[in-house]
Amino acid sequence: MVNVTGIGIISSLGVGVNETLNTLKGNNVKETLRKPLNFSTKIDVPVGEVEMTNDELKSLLGIDKKKTISRTALLGIVAAKEAIRDAGIEDLDNTCFISSTTVGGMDMTPTFYKEYMGDNNKGRLRYVAQHDCASSTRMIAEACGIGGMTTAISTACSSAANAIMMGARMIEQGLAERVVVGGTDALCAYTIDGFKSLMILDSEKCRPFDETRAGLNLGEAAAYIVLEADKGKKQTYCQVTGYANANDAYHQTAVSAEGRGPQKAMREALKKAGIEPEDISYINAHGTGTPNNDASESAAIKAIWGENIPAFSSTKAMTGHTLAAAGAIEAVFSVLAIKEQMVWGNKNFSTPIAMTGLTPTRETTNCEVNAVMSNSFGFGGNCSAVIFEKNSSRASLNRNIKHTLYINATATYNAEWDLKSIITDANMRRRMSRLVKMGVATGLKAAEGQKIDSIITATSYGCLSDSEKFLKTAIETDEQMLTPTPFIQSTFNTIGGTLALLMGCEEYNMTFVNREKSMSDMIIDAAIEIASGKKNVLIGLIDEMTPTLETIIRRMGKKGSALPHDDGAWFYVVSATKGENCIGTIEVDDIKKTYSLR
Repeated sequence: MVNVTGIGIISSLGVGVNETLNTLKGNNVKETLRKPLNFSTKIDVPVGEVEMTNDELKSLLGIDKKKTISRTALLGIVAAKEAIRDAGIEDLDNTCFISSTTVGGMDMTPTFYKEYMGDNNKGRLRYVAQHDCASSTRMIAEACGIGGMTTAISTACSSAANAIMMGARMIEQGLAERVVVGGTDALCAYTIDGFKSLMILDSEKCRPFDETRAGLNLGEAAAYIVLEADKGKKQTYCQVTGYANANDAYHQTAVSAEGRGPQKAMREALKKAGIEPEDISYINAHGTGTPNNDASESAAIKAIWGENIPAFSSTKAMTGHTLAAAGAIEAVFSVLAIKEQMVWGNKNFSTPIAMTGLTPTRETTNCEVNAVMSNSFGFGGNCSAVIFEKNSSRASLNRNIKHTLYINATATYNAEWDLKSIITDANMRRRMSRLVKMGVATGLKAAEGQKIDSIITATSYGCLSDSEKFLKTAIETDEQMLTPTPFIQSTFNTIGGTLALLMGCEEYNMTFVNREKSMSDMIIDAAIEIASGKKNVLIGLIDEMTPTLETIIRRMGKKGSALPHDDGAWFYVVSATKGENCIGTIEVDDIKKTYSLR
């Protein structure tokens, strides 16, 4: 069994599980979506903001107010510490940690970059040192005293659901006994500007699944749940019995009208759990409030459940869309739905979508809740579903699997390649930045002539030049005249999602963002995929060196030597069986040793 033994959360609903639950139940009368107070932006939209300032969060945690630490990390520490206390964990040395984020330290990066743009010898390095996703993840693990394997996942808005899934898979396959999983993201001008450029922000409070919906509201939050193989004498809220990740392979930022990816994720999660659609008591829908998402998710739900649709709702009408943290806070909401035997209301709803006619649960209601499905969909077509069940008795552990990978193909980016002959879609190729072209071309070369069952990528900073380009434009134009392409490509799973789109691969798609440990984490995940029955997994490392990063490394001196310096793309096809041109094997038997190459 994969047991949920602890939960922790912070969001616009409140600090901690108790305050959150009171708000969900309607006992706390508070404005959860409002104009931002803790950061400045020229974009006038409501957000789901945690009421506490950074100094107040530091005081709560006993951290010196003079210490520079990203808001993403602060939120994460609050939630992770609560989950660990709730689970009563005594052996943190052997506890693993899988976190997720999309924002990382981007709340501090503009402070550095504004000064840097005028003089590249200026700009305080402490404001950019936490820019990457691994930084906040490691800070949270250190603050909590976690000593086991630590990794970071970033697949846009499905990130935390994928962290939960990976933790469950590690427990099921004997790679871990206990894993703290979840995600954290803070609000910042960068993401507000990015979603504004996509024209999917609502200037009013969002209205998920309503015919009049006009876009999403962003939010910030962090949440973690503790997963354990053996509950012993501990409390157990429920079990994680089903999960799946699929790729819609339709568009970089939109989902197909029929919701192919969401359908596949939900169907496979049900199959993994060994239950039927009618066994689901409640669906915590992704429900962002955008015209595309809500219509496609409604179509997917209707395709699976027909006219017998269970209670469903989007809690984003209360929290806003908290990006990487969404799947984590909604996992906590799902656990609480089982514990309290309640389903949560879909605020701001009045009129069903004409195309589907579905009506979500309007108000928080008491009812029997035995199984909850939580949906999370992200950019790059990344779609995930996780199922939580009350008192499941079905065994799901398979703990004696040999993890052997055969390296049957490889490709390293070559500047001499004719990219037109590799990336044949001219329109898509023209929009690609340098790193995206490098990564996509290399992935396609490695996969040439083979059927790929899964795609797993790893990067330290993702498309750093795109992040810089978008940030520079926002600063120079005072958050006006923003174009979406660099924002879209700045998401870390861009290359994995683009490969899925070009290859028509609707299967598992994951991205690790753990600096120098990203490759080993990616290999562990590939081994789990092979052990789960996949035949060929495409894995790839992608990073770029920009003038800004070079300057930062030079200015950091010895400390800068710890940052990744490689520039390029390296892809491999690892398989369950040995091919004719097998290069070698990788044995994965212990996550502490990680792997050995032969």
